[in-house]
Amino acid sequence: METDWSAWHMVLYGLTLADYEALLAARFKARRNRMRITYDRGTAEIMVPGVDPAEEAPPQHDGLRVTGLRHEVTRKRIAHLIEGWLCETGGHFAAAGHTTVSRPDRDLGFDADEVYFVQSWKRMVPRLEPDFTIDPVPDLVVEAAPHARVVDRDAVLAGLDIPEVWRYDAGWLSAHLRGAAGRYQESGTSRAIPGFPFADVQQFVTDEPEDFGAFNREYRAWVRFRNPG
Repeated sequence: METDWSAWHMVLYGLTLADYEALLAARFKARRNRMRITYDRGTAEIMVPGVDPAEEAPPQHDGLRVTGLRHEVTRKRIAHLIEGWLCETGGHFAAAGHTTVSRPDRDLGFDADEVYFVQSWKRMVPRLEPDFTIDPVPDLVVEAAPHARVVDRDAVLAGLDIPEVWRYDAGWLSAHLRGAAGRYQESGTSRAIPGFPFADVQQFVTDEPEDFGAFNREYRAWVRFRNPG
């Protein structure tokens, strides 16, 4: 097994599927849930999103370790945007949070920041341990920060038939739809949540911490104003 690593970013080569599953189990046992693993047929890229992989040591603040708070704030804000919109417009969904989506039969897997089943919510509501070889893959995956830098993450998501990815980059939230050729193209509209106003909702997209109670009340009032009745 060959490795290329730093304190925040590691790439492992020459793995087997059993090795990948052992990595997932070790992460769970060590309670390192913020680590994201992207796996593509023998190569696993491990990183902590929201932290500069060039850092050789964890950043410190008042003697405490700070690891990507900005990323977590962004992740939660996007989740509130999606869930608030669906709730206020009468939509239905199953939220699965930070979920690992993998297919042993395809030797692929990845960790999402947020996962949503919208069109397939009825099938997934009772499923606590989905098997994506037989269960629907998520209708929508959220990435609040760039993940894989060595592994071609788009190829992994496309190989797992993920139809739509929402990405936050440089202060902008956008939808990326999987095309017939398996490539993702940025789109101004969403398949999973038709009518979601990307251009107008950018005023609510930021990575700065704030009172989420006030944020939710303001955002939901705005959604109701746009969608009376």
